[in-house]
Amino acid sequence: MTARTINFILIMAAMALVALTIGSSALLRIAVSMLIMLILSLLSAVWGLMTAKVSFAADVKRIERGASAGYRMIARYTSFIPLGSLIFVSTDGRETVFEMLPYQAKNIKAIQTFKHRGVYTLGEGRVYAFDMFGLFALSKKVKAAGENIVVVPKKMEFDAPKIKTVDVGPETRRRFQDDASAPSGVRDWRDGDSLKRVHWKLTMKTYDPSLRNLRPMVRTYDEAARPDTVVLTDLSKIDAVEEWAKYAEDGVCEASYGAAYSLLEGENRVRMVLAGNTPMEVEGESAMEAEGFLDALANAAFDGREPFEQAIYESARHPERTGMVIAVTAKMTMRVVDALTRIGETTGIQMMAVWITDQRRADTDQMLSRLESSGVAARCINPFKAG
Repeated sequence: MTARTINFILIMAAMALVALTIGSSALLRIAVSMLIMLILSLLSAVWGLMTAKVSFAADVKRIERGASAGYRMIARYTSFIPLGSLIFVSTDGRETVFEMLPYQAKNIKAIQTFKHRGVYTLGEGRVYAFDMFGLFALSKKVKAAGENIVVVPKKMEFDAPKIKTVDVGPETRRRFQDDASAPSGVRDWRDGDSLKRVHWKLTMKTYDPSLRNLRPMVRTYDEAARPDTVVLTDLSKIDAVEEWAKYAEDGVCEASYGAAYSLLEGENRVRMVLAGNTPMEVEGESAMEAEGFLDALANAAFDGREPFEQAIYESARHPERTGMVIAVTAKMTMRVVDALTRIGETTGIQMMAVWITDQRRADTDQMLSRLESSGVAARCINPFKAG
C-alpha cells in the first residue's frame, strides 16, 4: 500500500461521511465509485502479480571478467484487467520497467557489465505489479528464471619459474629420477653410478683372465615423467569490505590461472589445488587443457575454514613427485611464511609465494625478506592495478 492509496482511502471515507451527514446522494455516489475503483485496483494488482512472468535469454553464456553481455528480458501477464506496469528489480538493484497490455509479451534488450568473476544467474530478484490507477504496488520474489552466465578470470601475465633438474635441500638429489619399472638396457660403469644398478651377471662375463679385471655393466632405465607443479589456491574467506573482497578474490583466481597457463605453455604437468571448504583438484599438461582451470576458478567459492598453512604442508606429501609449489593467497601470515620456508628447506621442492594485497603493513617487508632469504620466490600483486 502506497501513500497515494492511504490518501485515496481517507478522501473516500471523508466524502462518505459528509454525504451521510448532509444527505447528499451525489457525494455518496462519488464515494461508492471511489470504493469500486479501489476494489478494481486491488484485483488488478493481485491478479496481475499472480500471472506475471519474466524470462531471460542471454546472448552468450561465457565471458571474461570486465566484459559486457547482452540479454533479452521477456515479460507477460494473463489478467484480463489491465495493469499500470510491471517492474523487475534484480538482486543488484537494476530496475526494468515494462509498460504492457494483457496477454501481450513485452521484449526489452539490456546489457550488463560483469566486474567480478563467478557464475551469475539472470532472473533473480523481485517483480512489482502496479495497478492501472497506481494505488497498489504488490511484489513477489522470483527465483532464477533465466540462464547462467559464467564469468571467467582474466589471464594475468605471469612468468612462472622453471623447475630445476637438481634441487638442494637437506641433501642433493635428482628431480628427474629414472623409472625403475622400465629398464631400457645396459652400459659401462660411470663415476657416480649406484652399486644397486650394477648388472652382476653381465659384469662377470666381462672378466678377462689375462688382465684379471672386470668391466662393470650398469642397468639403464627410461627417464621418469616430469614432476608435478602444484598451483595452490587459497580459498579462505576474505574478511574485508565486500567490494575489496571481490577484487581480492579476482586477484587470487587470476594469479592462479596466470601461473598455471604459463606452466602449461611450457608443457609442464600442472596440478591446481583449490584449498576451500570442499578441496578440488584440476590437472593438465598443455595449454589445450586451460579451459578446465578457468571453469574451476570461475566456480570457486571462497569458503575455506582450514588454515592455509595446512594445505601447504599437504601439497608436499610426495616430494619425489612434486617439483614446485606456487602458493597464491590474499592472507599472508607468519604461519604461512614458516610453512613455505620449512618445506623448501627440508624437501628441496621449489617454493613460490604470490601475495594478493594493496596494503603495505609494518610486517610486510619483514615477511617478504624472510621468504627470499630462505630461497622462496615472493611476489606481491595489487588486485586493483591487475584488474
